[in-house]
Amino acid sequence: MVGGALFGRIHRHHRLPPFSPFLSEFTIVSSIFSQKQPLVGALFLLFLAIIFLGMASSVLPVVMGRMTPAVTRTSYRDSFLTVGPPLFLMALILVLGLWLPAPLKALLQQSAQLLEVRP
Repeated sequence: MVGGALFGRIHRHHRLPPFSPFLSEFTIVSSIFSQKQPLVGALFLLFLAIIFLGMASSVLPVVMGRMTPAVTRTSYRDSFLTVGPPLFLMALILVLGLWLPAPLKALLQQSAQLLEVRP
């Protein structure tokens, strides 16, 4: 269970769809190609792939690792109290990444207008 949660967090932190940081990177890539800069876009995508592979290569062995004979099993088992709260928060982040309630969206838009710099 912990390995699956770690893998889910890696997806969120590595800006994979459907999370919001993915949308910002997608916007960057689409604007690069719409401005007729294919070399810059290709380099951006290449560097993103290298970063993703580097981060995944350090996490995937932990998530998908094998138990060695030297490791002894314990009687400990995850309970709902150890697994439930992180799963709830991950589900909440997923829902908010896909859909924002109207009051929260209005609050974020008002905050952005408040922080907007005008000459």
